[in-house]
Order: sequence, then C-alpha cells, then structure tokens
Amino acid sequence: MKHATRTVVAIKRLDSTSAQGATEFWAEVDMLSMLWHCNLVSLIGYCNENKEMILVYEYMSNGTLEDHLHKLCAARALHYLHTGTDTQQGVIHHDMKSSNILLDRKWAAKLSDFGLSKISPIDTPLTFVNTLVKGTFGYFDPEYFLTGRLTRKSDVFSFGEKSSG
Repeated sequence: MKHATRTVVAIKRLDSTSAQGATEFWAEVDMLSMLWHCNLVSLIGYCNENKEMILVYEYMSNGTLEDHLHKLCAARALHYLHTGTDTQQGVIHHDMKSSNILLDRKWAAKLSDFGLSKISPIDTPLTFVNTLVKGTFGYFDPEYFLTGRLTRKSDVFSFGEKSSG
C-alpha cells in the first residue's frame, strides 16, 4: 500500500462581499495558469463554488520580503540613523535600496553601504543637506533629484519606493 504524501499549501480566500473580488480572482487564475517560472509563485488550484473563491498556492515558508525588511528591523535602523546616533546628530543614508539591506543567518536585517551617507542635525524637522545628486537611479526622491536637497524624507522615499515592491 502506497502512503499518501502531504503538501503544505497557502490558501487565499477572497471576500465574497467585495465587488472587485471576482475580477481579481479570475485575473489571477488566468495569469498564473498560463505562466510558469521558477521565480513566480505556483498556483496549485482554485475553488469557485457557492460564493467561495479560494486560491491554492505553493507555500513560501519564509514569508514576504516585506516581513524581512520591516518586521526584522530595517526600518528601525533607518529611524535610528535619522533621529540621532548618540552623537546629537543624525545620518541620512543617501542610498536606501533593498540590495543595501543584508540578512544575517537569523534573517535579521542590517543596513549597509554608507559611502554616500551624510551627517545632518536632528534639531529641526526640515533639515536638509545640499549635495550633488548621487545614488542609484530609480530610488531617488523626486524632490531631491530636482533640488539637490537631501533630507531624511529622501531616505524614507527610497526605502518605500523599491524596497517593499
């Protein structure tokens, strides 16, 4: 007698009261039914019965990138830089992007690459540093790109722009 194997899956149950639910449900089924790539989540199956709309995916044991960037302290490290590093001054990282956030063996996020960082006073919310526009294209705060005024908000924009998707 052959033993059954068990597969751990992830279930996404759509809200049956949502007006948009059916549109997104079928778009997801259609797209993932015709696409396969090792870096795309696999749709194992779906159910659309008695107003129940359920998608069944392969299970991703390490969760989302957002979990690792935000819940594992990358945002806290950025806050620490901006609000004072025990020196009565802050630091603007100036090159916030996901490739500058490293994960240690316990998945703890650590900020790296301080080559473009600037010291800034922390005593005023409107603190900025005038600088030549440098950094990684695609992560620039539009205001910094236009004015050359680097602020703490520039880091926050870059962190949210590409790091979380």
